[in-house]
Amino acid sequence: MSRNLSFLFLAGVLIAIILVVGIRYALRLRASTKTEWEALLESLIAIDREGVDTVALDAIESSGQRRTDQLARELEPNEIWKLLGGLEGVKRLESNSRVLVEMAAYLQRSHPEAAAVAEELRLQAKELEFQVGRLRIAEEQGSLEFHIPTHAQNAAIAYYLMEQRLQALCQQANVRTFRTLPGTR
Repeated sequence: MSRNLSFLFLAGVLIAIILVVGIRYALRLRASTKTEWEALLESLIAIDREGVDTVALDAIESSGQRRTDQLARELEPNEIWKLLGGLEGVKRLESNSRVLVEMAAYLQRSHPEAAAVAEELRLQAKELEFQVGRLRIAEEQGSLEFHIPTHAQNAAIAYYLMEQRLQALCQQANVRTFRTLPGTR
């Protein structure tokens, strides 16, 4: 009988150890994923979101559809450039677009239904990168003002749509979004 008791005692201790280790691992994993998300949020560069929204919504509806009304695309090139913060501001959009893609990929790991949104963000980031590249070339050639209405506004549109899609995904996944970060507008 004492052998059976010793065996049961050892089995109980072993089970308790396994449970403690499992719980610690689960808590660490959860803290690690929160830390990773926070690190992504912190890697976003502050931009003038109101400016980006103004430039984007000059050409598209909030749904993403192109505007066809008479007031569409009425911003002047110098207004667009000022609202976006010039070439430096456009470069910030490009940098942030990479982070937004990483954020979508992060969410995709725990929410497989986010795969379509993550792919859309990758495509939008490529579009934004193309537009910024065109602006860089135009600056080198001294024809920047001529290209601002097209390429700068399209960069703002791409970034705006990326933010909108990621914002919706964050709300669906019930995670803290970048729109609530202090120091960004």
